[in-house]
Amino acid sequence: YHASSHALQVLLNEYPEGALTGVLGMMPVHMVAANWAAPAIPLSATNTYNANAPAGAIPSNLDDDENNKTIQAGKAKRDRLQVLVESTPESLLAKSVHHDLRPLEYVQRLMQSDEQADGDNKRKEEFSLFYLENKEKGYHRSSPNELLTQSSSESKHKSHSKSPSNDEHECDRTHSYSTCTTIASSYEVDNTQTPPASLGELLQEGRWQQAMTCLELDHNLAKDWHYGIDKDPCTLWKRLPLHIVCAGPKASKSENTTPVPLGLVQLLIQVYPESLRSADPHTGMIPLHLACRSCARHSENDVDAISICSVMLQVIRLALKIYPHSTKAVDVMGRSPLHHAVMVGAPYPVVELLVHQDPGSVLSSDQEGFTPLCYAQKMYAVGDPVMSLLELAWL
Repeated sequence: YHASSHALQVLLNEYPEGALTGVLGMMPVHMVAANWAAPAIPLSATNTYNANAPAGAIPSNLDDDENNKTIQAGKAKRDRLQVLVESTPESLLAKSVHHDLRPLEYVQRLMQSDEQADGDNKRKEEFSLFYLENKEKGYHRSSPNELLTQSSSESKHKSHSKSPSNDEHECDRTHSYSTCTTIASSYEVDNTQTPPASLGELLQEGRWQQAMTCLELDHNLAKDWHYGIDKDPCTLWKRLPLHIVCAGPKASKSENTTPVPLGLVQLLIQVYPESLRSADPHTGMIPLHLACRSCARHSENDVDAISICSVMLQVIRLALKIYPHSTKAVDVMGRSPLHHAVMVGAPYPVVELLVHQDPGSVLSSDQEGFTPLCYAQKMYAVGDPVMSLLELAWL
């Protein structure tokens, strides 16, 4: 926690994956932003804080010694954040599992809390605040998605971003917080407004109608990659919008358990069919893996779970029709969609679809040497229709 920016750079050069490793629900950039790193120089609290001073400005009411100490501590924290963000740009907008906060939001909390930061500490935080605010603004300004605004005097739209490039990597754009707005919801990049929700955020929060509106306005949003963190285990994921809807609302930060409209899924596939084949580079899962996991075992009285499973069954059927060989896709653990289906105790219709599409998947082993039948024996009772189906396919 006391490492300098130079030490962090050396460590990242040797082990770059460390910047994305979560501990207690927080990545290194969250820890630094939240001041888990102790200041190198003790700071006093003898001066007042000018709340009207612009972010990043150096206070003028400190004597030379205190001013130097504050500047040194503030720049040291800013430099540590810069090393981590430059090493892994996606971490800039990633939210911690523990507090659901971005790095900038940690700094803002410290700035606003009188209990956690005295006058000097607030001044020190301004360096980090200024850096992170400008980095986030830079992301939104460079977003390839067109931001729509409505003039107060006339009903016309204004573009605030550049058009997407046509290079060979266009289909692998990684603007995880690309913005989308409707005619009734406009956004200007300035210091007084917060960015509108990205398509990924809308989908994670179960705001289906708003997500549909954004996608209809800009089909390219279906190609944008988004980042997030799973709670168990604490790992960073990188997903397309289709991955997010297939993961289901229970896998997101939303309390909304309303199942995704099938029409939204169909639109995502229609505008970007390749997303059915695209794997999360961190987990190796394609949308079919996630859809199978969303069909977890539930009680007969769980209306929400029944509705979600019913929709996901249609999604699985649609995915298999368009991309039949998706049953052979394996994640980083060597597990097929059938592995994931039986591991969560998916109902018979889900397992039946997968087995009938690819009976040979019953024989496939993951990296631990377990077949779907091995996992099924732990989840289903003897004589269960799922067990009978798997045993018949095995023979």
